[in-house]
Amino acid sequence: ALLAAGERRAAVAYEASRKGYAAGLTDLTTALQAEQSWRGARTALTGAQTQALQRAVQTYKALGGGWTPASVPQKPSAQ
Repeated sequence: ALLAAGERRAAVAYEASRKGYAAGLTDLTTALQAEQSWRGARTALTGAQTQALQRAVQTYKALGGGWTPASVPQKPSAQ
C-alpha cells in the first residue's frame, strides 16, 4: 500500500513537472528528475508485486499444492 501510494505521488509530480516544462515554467532537468523518481517508484512497486506473487506460489507448493501439466493430445503413430 505504501509503495503504491508513493508511486501515485511520483506519477502526479512527474505529470506536473512535464506540464510545467511544456508551459516553460520549469527546466528539462526538473522534468527528467521527476520522471526518474516516478520510474524508480514504479520499478520498486513492480518488484514488490512480483515478490508477493512468487511467495504465494511457494506457499501453495509448500502446503502440498501443485499444478498438473496440461494434457497434450498425442499424434497417432505412423505405421
